[in-house]
Parts: sequence; structure tokens; C-alpha cells
Amino acid sequence: MKRRWFPLLLAFLLSSIPGLAGSDYDSRIARLSYLEGHVSFQHAKDVDWSAASINTPLQPADRIYTGEDGRAEIQFDEGSVLRLAEKTDVEILSLSEDLIQLRILVGLTTLTVESSAGFEINTPAAAFNTIRKGVYRFDVLENGDADAIVRKGLLDAANNNLSRRVESGEVLHVTAGEQSTHTVARYDSRDQWDEWNDRRNADLTAYESRKYLPDHVSAGVSELDRYGRWVDVDEYGPAWVPLNVDAGWSPYWVGRWVYRPFWGWTWVSYEPWGWVPYHY
Repeated sequence: MKRRWFPLLLAFLLSSIPGLAGSDYDSRIARLSYLEGHVSFQHAKDVDWSAASINTPLQPADRIYTGEDGRAEIQFDEGSVLRLAEKTDVEILSLSEDLIQLRILVGLTTLTVESSAGFEINTPAAAFNTIRKGVYRFDVLENGDADAIVRKGLLDAANNNLSRRVESGEVLHVTAGEQSTHTVARYDSRDQWDEWNDRRNADLTAYESRKYLPDHVSAGVSELDRYGRWVDVDEYGPAWVPLNVDAGWSPYWVGRWVYRPFWGWTWVSYEPWGWVPYHY
């Protein structure tokens, strides 16, 4: 038996931003917003890997690895998104207010930058810094060589032998090693990976929920549109409620508690919509 909606249990005051949003640890928050196939997660300072869970909050030194059939998406609180193709290994380095630093050890990723926050992408071949909003694709080979493709935007690339700006519609190929070399060419090809990223970007567009939330709340908003609705509660105001939950459902039911340094015990919801209601 399903209940069409479960009133008030996930209602939250829009002026109240507790939980992870109030953390003093770094100043930005990231989460695993999409998982497909086999995806592994390694906590900072842990040796062992475990199966990744949707809505896991990420901290510096956390790593994500996708298997041969895996894909993953990391959503940042200012709206930007990093997507990982199969057999890709990414580490979070820092989540500061003005600069988000990531390391791509191997594999294919696409970064969509949606704010003025800068991103630094470190690879074995070079470091890449985004200059403006845009769509950036990085392909790091097993030998450390890297391709950086600017679909839209502007990118700076640097290593000991390189200082180069990459413009929209260009691809920069950089070899790894002390005798690193590089080439730049025009690039306008598209493949299934690019098309999938475009579809995911479209899926993240939120309409109804956006008008009820503070501007700084971006991560997890689109899921509110897909999995619930807003109702007006007397003496309270707008409240969001989930649709199609099981009879007897209650908050903090579908998921688990995890301990994260600096944040303490944090609820990781297995429900696709379970980011905003539990963390803001």
C-alpha cells in the first residue's frame, strides 16, 4: 500500500539552515547525487573501500572510483556538478569558498561549472583551473597523459613546462613526465558521454521548488520537484512533502547514520530526494 503523500513530516522552515549547512569545516558541501553500476567510496584516511551510497556527503581526501559498468555524479552546493564515467578515480582535495580542488587519477569526467567558484583539476600531467562558468571534459589515461576539452568556458593549464589558456571549442593534450609536451587543436566532436551529460544537466533543472528555497540551496533541489510537491500549511507556510511513500513511513527510516569528522553523526538517506530535507 502506498500513501500519495505524507504531510508535514519533512516540512522545514525555509529560514532555518541547520545541519551540514552550518558546518565550520571548510565552507562548501558536496554529495554523491547519482550512482549507476558499481561505484566504490573511500573515506578520508581509511584504507578500505566500500560500496558508495546515494546522498553521501563528501569531504576533502574522500575518493570515488567507478567500476567497468559504473557512473557517478558529485553535486556541489553552489550548483556545479562533476560526472565520472566508468573506471574513473577522483579525489576531493578541498572545498573552500572560492576554490574547489579535485584530483583525477585516471578516467573520464565532465565538470559543469554553474557559479563564480573556481575549480582546480589536478592530473598527473598538469593542473587545470576554470576561469568562468562552462562545461569542461577531462580524460586522464593510465599512463598519466591528459586531454582537457573546453565545451564552453575558459581554462588555464599549467605544469613545469606549460602555461597555456584553453578556449571554448579547443582540446589540450598534455603528456605526463618531466619532459612533458602539449598540443592544442580545435575540437567539436560529440559522443554518447557528452549526450548523457546534457541529459543529466536537463534533469537537474528545477522549477517549482526553486521559488521556495534560498538562493544558496542548489544541491538536491531538482529531486524535490520529481519526488514530491509543495503544500501550504496554515500558520506555517510552504512545506514540501514526498509522494508515493510506503504506509508507515517516517523520516530517518530509509538510510543510515554515518560518522564524518567535523560534522559528527550524519544521516545518509537512500531516498533520491533525501538530501535537502535532512541537511537544510
